[in-house]
Amino acid sequence: MVRSGAAFTDVSLRHKRVRILRGPQDAEVLREVARSLVGGGAATEVALDLRSPGPGPDVPAGPGEVAALLHVYGSAASSDPDRALAGLAGLAGLADLGGEEHGILERIVFDRRERPGQWDWTEGWIRIGTQVRRPHLDRAGFVAHWGGMHAELVRAHHPGAVRYTQSYRLWSSPGATEFDGFYESYFPTEADWTDRLFDSAEGERLLSDDADGFLQESGSERLWVTKERFGLGWDEVLPA
Repeated sequence: MVRSGAAFTDVSLRHKRVRILRGPQDAEVLREVARSLVGGGAATEVALDLRSPGPGPDVPAGPGEVAALLHVYGSAASSDPDRALAGLAGLAGLADLGGEEHGILERIVFDRRERPGQWDWTEGWIRIGTQVRRPHLDRAGFVAHWGGMHAELVRAHHPGAVRYTQSYRLWSSPGATEFDGFYESYFPTEADWTDRLFDSAEGERLLSDDADGFLQESGSERLWVTKERFGLGWDEVLPA
């Protein structure tokens, strides 16, 4: 299990629950569930990721493909009876969506924006990818390598990414997809992905060789998303 204070003391960490939904989804239903969770006090913030075409052609989610993710941050009992009841309704709505749920520790590895919210994320690209460790690595070894050497290689050799987060899986609901974590990479423009993904051929080789040493492609999933955030009295299409 990842321990907040043990491995990473100089980065931003927070816990969340992530519900992964596959196949076609109704975005308005998901937004209403997010608002109910926040408005009822069941969450302090919810981020909704909706599958996007990214810098390529629009390919809708197939029956077994990830279509949306709900990131639920914080929860506390409300002293307001109306909000408490609304919170229970929001949790019920979340369960009614189906899908799979994972307990996650989220780590912001780097954020190159001069200030939060500086970039209009509705015009950029967000890439999500699940990570599956090679059989020779235990959980501790995976966390140490992905969060250590590999994170620093990403920082050094992915100049087009302005923000990069790692999400470490702590637990999963029964029957959920097997993975060890997932990353989120944020690209302000299409050119940042197509032309500035790597700083050099050597940087690309270093990242590829490192990934080959501790990650397996089997079971990994990649997708582009747009991100919408929901909090008390506000919602916006901005990053977490």
